[in-house]
Amino acid sequence: MAIAQLGGYGFVFVGDSPAGAAGGTSASAANSAQAGGGNVTGRAVTLAFRNENYAHALNSILLASGLQGKLEGRTLLVGESVLGKTFGPQVSKIYRLNQATAASAADYLASLGASISKINTLTSTTSSADSVGTATASASSSTDVVETITTVETYGAAVGPLVGISGTTDSRLQTVTLIGDASLVAVAENYLRQIDLRQRQVAVKVQILNIDLDNSMGVDSNFSALIGNTFLVNQGGKAFMNFGQNKPGGSDGTGVVQSGTPIINPGTYANAGSGDGYSQPNSSFYSYVEAAITSTNAKTLAQPTLLVQEGQKSVVKTATSVITGVNSTEASNGSVQLTNTREEAGLILDVKVNKIDDNGFVTLDLQPTVSVPIPAGDQQGVPIFNISQRSLSSGSVRLRDGQTLVLTGVIQDSDRQNVVKWPIFGDMPIIGQLFRKSTNSRQRNELVILVTPSVVDDASGGVYGYGYRPLTQAAREIVR
Repeated sequence: MAIAQLGGYGFVFVGDSPAGAAGGTSASAANSAQAGGGNVTGRAVTLAFRNENYAHALNSILLASGLQGKLEGRTLLVGESVLGKTFGPQVSKIYRLNQATAASAADYLASLGASISKINTLTSTTSSADSVGTATASASSSTDVVETITTVETYGAAVGPLVGISGTTDSRLQTVTLIGDASLVAVAENYLRQIDLRQRQVAVKVQILNIDLDNSMGVDSNFSALIGNTFLVNQGGKAFMNFGQNKPGGSDGTGVVQSGTPIINPGTYANAGSGDGYSQPNSSFYSYVEAAITSTNAKTLAQPTLLVQEGQKSVVKTATSVITGVNSTEASNGSVQLTNTREEAGLILDVKVNKIDDNGFVTLDLQPTVSVPIPAGDQQGVPIFNISQRSLSSGSVRLRDGQTLVLTGVIQDSDRQNVVKWPIFGDMPIIGQLFRKSTNSRQRNELVILVTPSVVDDASGGVYGYGYRPLTQAAREIVR
């Protein structure tokens, strides 16, 4: 205290033992001892003030002595527990909770100093044995006695801003009843407003696209040439050559001489004179090149919008049931019954909203599972399939309100190249394309998932408790 005074500070010593506890004597006990002429051993209070205002000095005395003080108008109430005492009228209000439970709200208020009363019902059953009959023949029975004991438990923190308020709950209506000073009840109501807020909701727009990429290109060169008695034909990279004036006949201009096959000139086919055949002019060359490119296409499989509450999960499923096995069972009459085993193949997307921040971010968990049926032959005459499945667990993904997340997964990717060519000539640069047929084919089946969360603004709904206002006048008359 001397050091504090040297620095120009006031000094208040607050002991660890409150009034009425071990090591100290309550103010009421001290007063009783003084009135009876006994020794007064009240709690020691050490104070020193200099240039301090009256309110601060008085509060320091109450704090050091372990007492409470409450100002009612111009009257100061002092005692061990006076925060719940008042000269003015007390009010009671009933609050119905919309989101939180009455029990959790009561525990929250009790932690802030409110005195909450809770009814506990204890049921016990006791059994007593009874014997009836004679000494030679007797029977025993038991009687159950049910005893119900109801007790009222009151709990609450000793300190806090709500000390002086008492309350109770009703689990059927989810209501909290508060009794106390009007100002304290108003403070408790503000706390209830904060814990009974609506859980946020988010509208998750999911677009599921099936993209088939077919990048196929084919180049085919065909030509025919008749130079003297040499006839050359290139058909899709296959060479047909004839040296000499005559060649064996056949439907395709080539082949092997068979019994009855006529011998004709190269480049001349049957029925050429009637216009139904073909005759190659001498010293001529004819060629054409065929090229084709296949385009790309995409298909939207599903485009649902999910309304998910904070902390909840929703599931999107687009799947087809396929047969994966066939079981045969022989009945008692000798007949055979077949039962199919089925599994779903397609897309299953689990969307869980973990949290919606005040700054407009949504934390999601995405777990897509993609499965594709693959033919596996026949079983008992029934086509069966194997299931090729791929799954992904994204973990916690944070997206801003309206931001789109793209998830892709390749289901199938194939690349094929086929070349038919003449020996030596087909390997020549540039002009080698005249002597070969090439086909390049690349197929890629891909599933694209677009996820866009949008936070739902329901702040304009009904206000706290019974402040909700229906839309129609008739409905307002009912709830008035």
